[in-house]
Amino acid sequence: GFRDDKRTEPPVNASRDWWLSLSIFVVAVFAKTVVCTLPVALAIILWWKRPQLKRADLTPLLPHLALGVGLGLMTAWLERTSVGAQGEIWNLSWLERITIAGRAFWFYPLKLLVPYPLAFIYPRWTPGVHDWPGWCGVFAACLCATLLWYYRMKLGHGPIAAFAIYAVTIAPALGFFDLYFFYYSFVQDHFQYHASIAVLTLMASGLVLVLRRLDRNDWYAALLLLLMLPLAWRQSAQFKDAQT
Repeated sequence: GFRDDKRTEPPVNASRDWWLSLSIFVVAVFAKTVVCTLPVALAIILWWKRPQLKRADLTPLLPHLALGVGLGLMTAWLERTSVGAQGEIWNLSWLERITIAGRAFWFYPLKLLVPYPLAFIYPRWTPGVHDWPGWCGVFAACLCATLLWYYRMKLGHGPIAAFAIYAVTIAPALGFFDLYFFYYSFVQDHFQYHASIAVLTLMASGLVLVLRRLDRNDWYAALLLLLMLPLAWRQSAQFKDAQT
C-alpha cells in the first residue's frame, strides 16, 4: 500500500477543467433544458463548502448561467408556441400559480419519503386563490427555509444548502412556467428527478445520524431498501411498452 506521508494530490489544470465542465453542461442542457438550474445549484454547493464566497469563486459559473437561462426561456417559449401550452387552462393569475407551487413543492419530498401510492398521471386539482392547502405549503416552505437559515450555525450549512438546491431545481416545474403536461396534472414523478438528489442526500444524512445515535448499523438502511424494492418493481411495470 501507500504511505500517508507520500500521497500527492493529482495535478490541477483549471482552464482545462473549466472548458470540460462547460462542454458537458452544453451537451446536458441541449439534451434536456431541465438542467438549466445547475449553475445556481453549483453556486450553492460552493457556499456550503466555503461560506465566505468571493466574486472569483462565482465568475467561472457565469457562462453556464447565461446558457442555462437562455435555453430555459427558449424552452418555455416553445412550450407555449409549439407544444400548445396556451389557452384557458393555462390562463392563471400569479396568486393561483403560487398556490400550485405551494402544493407541488411538498408533493415531491413526501413521495420520496412515502412512495405510495404512485401513478403515471396524478389527479389534477383545481387551482384557486382560496386553495388553503396551497397557501399552507407556501407558509411551510418559508418557515422551513427561515428555521434552517436561523439554525445554520448549529445544524451546519448542509441542510439549508440541500433545501435551497431542491427549491431552485424544482422551481421550473412548480407552475410559474406553462408546461403542456399541466393539461393533465400539475405534478409528475419525472419532474423531480434532478431535484430529488438534494432531498435524498439530506434524507440519507439524517438516517445516518439517527442510526449513529441509536448505536445501530447500516443493516437498517439495507432493510429499508428491501422494503422499497416491491414498490419499484410495481412502478416499473407501467413502462413495459408504449401501449401500457
